[in-house]
Amino acid sequence: MEEKKTGRRVPAAEGAARLLQVALQAIMQGELDATLGYDRSQRRHLETGEKNFRNGYSARTLRTAFGPVPLAVPRDRGGAYAPRILSRYARDARGLEEKLLLLFAQDADTETFAGQVRALYETPPSEEEMRHIASHLLPAVRAWQMRRLESSYPFIALEIVREQEGVGRTAQMLLGELPDGRREVLGIRLAARPSFRFWIEALADLRARGTTQPPLFCVGGGTGFRQAVRTLFPAAQVRRGFAPVLGAPEAVATKA
Repeated sequence: MEEKKTGRRVPAAEGAARLLQVALQAIMQGELDATLGYDRSQRRHLETGEKNFRNGYSARTLRTAFGPVPLAVPRDRGGAYAPRILSRYARDARGLEEKLLLLFAQDADTETFAGQVRALYETPPSEEEMRHIASHLLPAVRAWQMRRLESSYPFIALEIVREQEGVGRTAQMLLGELPDGRREVLGIRLAARPSFRFWIEALADLRARGTTQPPLFCVGGGTGFRQAVRTLFPAAQVRRGFAPVLGAPEAVATKA
């Protein structure tokens, strides 16, 4: 079992790190579009005389509570772009993790989602910046939420994600272990008090996306979870396991 420096178990580490990577890459692409003034799919207006354009990527590895996250930071020829979500030379993203993970628990077309994006910044993006960021981030989040899952996982476990500054903002995160030992986040759903109906919807979503073979479920005292498993995966076993809260780390990322 992987551990943070604080000694807390983090079974979600590998899968959560991948989600941080997806979110940050999409956000930075949107920021670059806002800096250049046009989307990647658009041609520059030659009459403006603007000669700045995209110029590849720079590799950067961020330290997070879930381990290292490799990033490809986009560049522009004129050097006008520097990530706002992370400062130019930041190598530590701890403090942003929970907020980024909760993006994947939201309905991606709601105002709540937009509010979560703005909360990532010390100075909220302008409406024009938000438009560019959303054009990359919304499809990335939706694609992850709707992606096809494996038909079978040896076991599925439960984690709880809690936002550092939020009150009552918790999310239930289902983790699946692959046959080779890697773990991935299968789904994240917000709930103040998970109930039988909540878990029926969460497990039905797993089935709809392809998980049909009954795994071993490892879960704490989630209300209604066992009943939901018996309903949708009657042949599955449920083992009582520790479901730690992923609390916010002490360090906070430096933002531009």
